[in-house]
Amino acid sequence: MLCMLACAEGDVRLAIAGLLLSAVGNGLTTFNLYAIGQTLAGPKAAGKWMGLQNGIGNISGIVGPIFTGWVVDVTGQFGPAFLAAAVVALIGVFCWLVVIPKIEPLDWGEAV
Repeated sequence: MLCMLACAEGDVRLAIAGLLLSAVGNGLTTFNLYAIGQTLAGPKAAGKWMGLQNGIGNISGIVGPIFTGWVVDVTGQFGPAFLAAAVVALIGVFCWLVVIPKIEPLDWGEAV
């Protein structure tokens, strides 16, 4: 979130630093998405869970560029698009802190 705010509000050097730090942070944390998802799903549902997670996650690859192009077309600037990315990141932080339960396999019973 802070990196995207730096891109939205900073000068060119700050924006480049924000993009670099964002990419580094993404690289350092991405593998946890798979490990935590598989842990929560447990051995019986890991394949289904990860397929659904990746399918939904890839929607951002479709919506993000369309939304960014629209924002830049309307405003003529990239700043508002980076602010929107910061808001999405803040929502993600909230979800990681509040929505995700203790990281242990969920009890699926016999439903899976």
